[in-house]
Amino acid sequence: MYIWIKIFLQYHIDFDHRKCFHSKVLRLLTDKQDLKLDKAMTLKLLYKCVILALYFEMFSTNTIKIYERENPSVGECKANLVNEREQLIYYSTIDMSEGYHHFDTVQYEIKRHDSNYEPLCFLDLKKCKGYRWAYCYCSETADKDVFTAVVNVTAELHLHEATLRGRLLYGDGDTVSEERKLPKIYDPQKIETTLYINDQLKNATDCNVTVHNKMTNIFLVVNNKLDVVCQLEITDHNKGVTQSSETNVLSYTANVTEKTIITLTYSVCKLPEYNHSFSCSIKTAPSSFEQNTCGKSSDDVWIKFWIVLAVSATEGLLLLASFMCIHKRRGNVNKDLDFTESKKCVLRSSTSTEMESLYSNSTEDSKTLKAKLEK
Repeated sequence: MYIWIKIFLQYHIDFDHRKCFHSKVLRLLTDKQDLKLDKAMTLKLLYKCVILALYFEMFSTNTIKIYERENPSVGECKANLVNEREQLIYYSTIDMSEGYHHFDTVQYEIKRHDSNYEPLCFLDLKKCKGYRWAYCYCSETADKDVFTAVVNVTAELHLHEATLRGRLLYGDGDTVSEERKLPKIYDPQKIETTLYINDQLKNATDCNVTVHNKMTNIFLVVNNKLDVVCQLEITDHNKGVTQSSETNVLSYTANVTEKTIITLTYSVCKLPEYNHSFSCSIKTAPSSFEQNTCGKSSDDVWIKFWIVLAVSATEGLLLLASFMCIHKRRGNVNKDLDFTESKKCVLRSSTSTEMESLYSNSTEDSKTLKAKLEK
């Protein structure tokens, strides 16, 4: 029986650091194995060991805590991190001064949005003397059985607002730390902008426009969903004026005479490598008086065109009538001849017919006379 008590105590009690009745009994059992315990004393000792083990199991003060470190910011973005430019750094303390020393493994886990927790790194507390493993490392402190661990991960978009926690792993159970929500992570190259010119949505890459009003309103918006620090500028090259704003919205009114070049620039977190700029050409349309004059000139041109076309058509018809008249004299029929021309053609045709009949009659008379003479 005492062998089972010894095994139980060895599993649940660290007699190197605890000065209690059970550790004394365990040392007694270890040093004097020939000691014989009666049944009552054995059961009493076993009962106390079970109670003590359950107490440590339920009220153990072994803890793991995670503290967020104030991350060094790049540029002017302190609330958010720049993708692949900054580090996620968290400190953790593991207090093993109470409870069981088989809490010998620490695991840090990451949960991305609606997914389950996934292991990030493991640490063996028995090796915590500058021990490193992937994204984590641990070391001892001045306090006995108290360790510190550091989680150091590069900020990437897939870690945006993810959740971090630590776990002490032992036997059949574990102890979990509080959860820490990771900060927002953004990519400055994916920041989108919206441009309005006189309340009309324009494409930033193709914003050359013609306006009818010399007073032109320009409205630039950076779609800032992450509360990053923005710097916006609009430069009017005709006037040499630059207007700026440190919010995500900037408006400007330009007085366009004929043609104006406007340059719009925006940056995120004041990082020079993430500056974006584009230029727009704005020109005015012709005034209403010029448009009316131009319209009248256009109408005059059309009137002249139709007059010339009508004259040309008339001349063409006259030429056609003359041509048909000539063919009429040769026996062709043309119903589209002008009445006057038709009359002339009829007179001419009748005269020529009479002449032909006279000629044929005279020919017949001469033939008759010649026949008579031959007889």
